[in-house]
Amino acid sequence: MSQNKSLKLFKDYSTVIFGVGLGRGLSLLASLILARALGVENFGIFSLFFTVMTLIWQLPISIDSTYVRYVKAESEENKISYLRTSFLIKILIFLSLLILAFPLGFLLSYYVFGKPELVFYISIAVISGAFLSVFSSISGLYQGEEDFFRFSLVNLLFYLAVILVIVPMFFFKLGLTLNAAISVNFFVAALAGFLGYFWIFRRIKSFSPVHFSLFADMLHFGKWLLASNFTYIILQRLDILVLAKYVDFASIGIYSAAVRVAMLASLFTGNISSILMPRGSQALKSRQHL
Repeated sequence: MSQNKSLKLFKDYSTVIFGVGLGRGLSLLASLILARALGVENFGIFSLFFTVMTLIWQLPISIDSTYVRYVKAESEENKISYLRTSFLIKILIFLSLLILAFPLGFLLSYYVFGKPELVFYISIAVISGAFLSVFSSISGLYQGEEDFFRFSLVNLLFYLAVILVIVPMFFFKLGLTLNAAISVNFFVAALAGFLGYFWIFRRIKSFSPVHFSLFADMLHFGKWLLASNFTYIILQRLDILVLAKYVDFASIGIYSAAVRVAMLASLFTGNISSILMPRGSQALKSRQHL
């Protein structure tokens, strides 16, 4: 039994690594194409857009992790209730981000980056990240079910869709400009967000009834995940955020291209938690599970 569990762990880990690796490979390919098509300065602007988009995208992922923790540790009949609660939190965050998109874009552009011309691009990045945060609820669902093939597939769909659009635009000279590249990312993110909404809503059927006890429990536990996730993600991108204040767009573009390559090195160590989270949460049920 122990050997079978070890083999399944290795299989799941390999699946996640392959999926994440393919996703990062597609992201790197997209970056190389955009750096070639846009030029160094415009690629620097796009890199700031992409950094803010992924930052907003990944910050609410702690909600998905909180869902996995509770859905694996509690009774089977409460699964839909936990999914409904976590998704409702995601929707509330999404609506808040839509309202705050322009103020955040203004704040970051003027006072963090010191580049007022970025207000529109950063605002669009916030909205794009908000859509992707809704889409990521699907991967949280499959992580909770320990269906790591679909989990990995969902995590690379955004990058795959983007590359399928920009490759023909690049090779057939269809006007792959800065605005076009940002538009592609925005529309793919919006499509993914709507897909995520309808996919999860099909599972939960309705946003009612809302069990406020579950809501309180998930927020109580999730605040620690949110804090750690926020710190990790901010520190991971702090270099770009700081550089944007002090260097020109061309330097940001060169640095961003180099970072995309270097980040491949963290591929193997950064994703084991996706596999261990459901197993660790299930261990909370009893000493036997532990």
